[in-house]
Amino acid sequence: IQLEKSIGDAVPKSRCYYEARIKLRDAKEILIKAKHRFERAQELHVAAKELAIVSADFIDEAERSHQNAAAWNETYHQALAKAQDAETEKYQADFDQQAAQRIFSETEKLVEKLQKDLQRSINKSKPYYEMRVEHHQELDVSQAETILQFQGLFVWSIVNVVECC
Repeated sequence: IQLEKSIGDAVPKSRCYYEARIKLRDAKEILIKAKHRFERAQELHVAAKELAIVSADFIDEAERSHQNAAAWNETYHQALAKAQDAETEKYQADFDQQAAQRIFSETEKLVEKLQKDLQRSINKSKPYYEMRVEHHQELDVSQAETILQFQGLFVWSIVNVVECC
């Protein structure tokens, strides 16, 4: 708080820039997840189509050799259903990826604009925000250590209860 007061008006002025950077980081994570989802959906779609093609080939082969093609026919229909489901998932994943890309691009442009407009305030308030990040990291580490301690204590308590009974 003292550092914020000593820096003056720059901290509140540059706050929107740092908030936009956090939104940009979050948008990037969402975009990466959307890309991975699309890639998985694409691979699943290709695999299901290949299975349908192979099943169709085995149906043709079974009919030529006068064998029962019923099992392959069932496999073929299941593969077609999976291919249709995978195609639907692929299109939905593509739509979500494009939306995530749009949000990321818009947020990136906002960050660049704010950086350009608030350059002086950003530079002046940088020590405050760096200290704030450091403080939050220390809190996260402390929280993780506390959780681990209580988990260990909980396990120890459970072991004691089991041994007593």
